[in-house]
Amino acid sequence: MKDVSSNKFHSILNSIHQLIEADGLCTGDRLPSERELSERLQVGRSTVREALRSLELLGIISTRRGEGTFLESSQSNQIVELLAKYILQGHQVLEDLLETRVLLEMGAVWLLCDRMKEEDLAELLEVNDQLLQVEKLEQIVQLDSTFHERLVSLSRNHLLIRIWQEIMQFLHTKPAVLSLSKVTGAQTLWDEHKKLLTAIHERDMVKSLSLMKEHFRPSMFQTIEPQGNPV
Repeated sequence: MKDVSSNKFHSILNSIHQLIEADGLCTGDRLPSERELSERLQVGRSTVREALRSLELLGIISTRRGEGTFLESSQSNQIVELLAKYILQGHQVLEDLLETRVLLEMGAVWLLCDRMKEEDLAELLEVNDQLLQVEKLEQIVQLDSTFHERLVSLSRNHLLIRIWQEIMQFLHTKPAVLSLSKVTGAQTLWDEHKKLLTAIHERDMVKSLSLMKEHFRPSMFQTIEPQGNPV
């Protein structure tokens, strides 16, 4: 996180959970305001706000404009919440997360071989074609990131999407992260994306998974200083 260390942030999340339990809050109940949470936890409001954003990303809480923040069903979010706690503990998890990211995207490709619609293909092709229209590295990085985000989102598996988003949010905070676009280049990325989309469109699952695996070949896993978001 930007304003607070992982260990401190994890402690704040635990404190919020304890407060929810102590207050006996249930699904649908409104949480105390940012100001009240700040006073009760004795931390700054910006820190509370950052913690609440993470909980909302995980689907544990939801914010309704003009009404406040409400507790969602905790039962349906246990897997994602466990992942968040694992990440925030500050262990050496980068390699595990990178491998999991690859597995999730390969899972998305597997699903897309059965689920992809013509409009999905058109959307992904449009994003991919934009790679050939930009020159700045940060633009290439952003477009590549968008391509992978849309690829995962179009799998329409909400749990897969949420876990992938949590992993990518963590990778965005690292001082050195994986970025395929820095290792290859716009033309190579365009070629690989195009071949992948063609195989998915042809419902060729074996070829699609093989191409995705090659896209994430070990030589690409380099730790580098980013100028934009990771792929």
